[in-house]
Amino acid sequence: MGLYAQKQVAITAGDTALSVLKTLTMSDTALQLTTKEYAGLGTLVVSMHGLKNGVEHKYWQYKVNGVIPQVGAASYTLQPSDTVEWIFAPSTF
Repeated sequence: MGLYAQKQVAITAGDTALSVLKTLTMSDTALQLTTKEYAGLGTLVVSMHGLKNGVEHKYWQYKVNGVIPQVGAASYTLQPSDTVEWIFAPSTF
């Protein structure tokens, strides 16, 4: 979709992939982010920009520096040079 291609967001120590996304949501209500807490899994993105998990077997996933981390976005602490990409695609898991 390329909604925020090349968008740079300042991060501070301790920011996670999810906290940065939530910060972006505060400045852009069109993003329409919804999340849900799941026991044992943590907080997951349920929908964004009108695209909801499960539609056409696609789900919101994220990549950091081109790699899908093995932890939830709320647990992935970012480094200043990291690139985060959110994709709506069939799950690879």
